[in-house]
Amino acid sequence: MAVQSMIKEHSFKQTFSLLKDEYAASNDLAFTITARIFRGGGFVKDYLYLQGFHKMLNAYENEPNFNLLFCGKTSISYLPQIRRLIDKGYFVPPRFVAPIFNKPEKLNETKKYIAHAIK
Repeated sequence: MAVQSMIKEHSFKQTFSLLKDEYAASNDLAFTITARIFRGGGFVKDYLYLQGFHKMLNAYENEPNFNLLFCGKTSISYLPQIRRLIDKGYFVPPRFVAPIFNKPEKLNETKKYIAHAIK
């Protein structure tokens, strides 16, 4: 809950108060958790990593131009612009695309379920 509060751009004080008021945490516990969250401790890194994994998995499965991400360091949100720049000849399509993306293996249903359960 504290990570979610921080990600919603709540302040240290608001997150601390949330833990105290909504979850009845002691002053010491609320402070310790809030301090760890705002320092970027494991909870935040895990949350952000899994959020990014989920976003990339969905793009991989649904975005027809996904392989254009191999043009360079960029974001999924820029794929339409990259496609237009390639079409106009300003960008060169990626010359190397990792084999796992060129010839993907179909995931078995259990692995697919687990991967998509991450939100």
